[in-house]
Amino acid sequence: MSVRLQLLDRPVSLIDEGIDVALRIAHLSDSTLVAIPVGEVRRVVAASPGYLGKHPRIEKPADLGQHQIISMTHFGLDSWSFPTAGGSTIPQVVQFAPRFIVNTVRAAVASAVDGNGLTRLFSYHVAKEVKDGTLQIVLSDSEHGPLPAHLLTPHGRLSVPKVRAFVDFAMPRLRRRFRELQLDSIE
Repeated sequence: MSVRLQLLDRPVSLIDEGIDVALRIAHLSDSTLVAIPVGEVRRVVAASPGYLGKHPRIEKPADLGQHQIISMTHFGLDSWSFPTAGGSTIPQVVQFAPRFIVNTVRAAVASAVDGNGLTRLFSYHVAKEVKDGTLQIVLSDSEHGPLPAHLLTPHGRLSVPKVRAFVDFAMPRLRRRFRELQLDSIE
């Protein structure tokens, strides 16, 4: 008997869909699920050095209006929000007409690396490209706080041997990997 694992970019009902363990990146609401913290990720804006060298400098979120945007269907099609600034209580929202709308992380990363514009993804999506210099993170001072990552399992499922074995195997490896990704993405 194996642990059921699915890779989805949408919230799921673990109980309704028969999933034993999930990795969820989000602030969690109260629930009957057992949540085991494994790390955190940032939501970052990134572009290639070539793109950044040919376009106006980006110092604040409003500057994005002068740029080509590669939108991800899961991260805002025509606007991105940023934390409040300058004593305001209203989040900064930048409206744009995207150059491209893609529905996969690979497409967004590849398009940004090719110099087609800026994209907004999770830090782990672009960690390799930031490390090798094909992408640069911009507006790091204007990011929302990091989002927590948790392994989730329905209450009582940790007593099932296959679930306990999977969690015991995955938890330290995920924690180590999230720590590595944080170090890799520091500017």
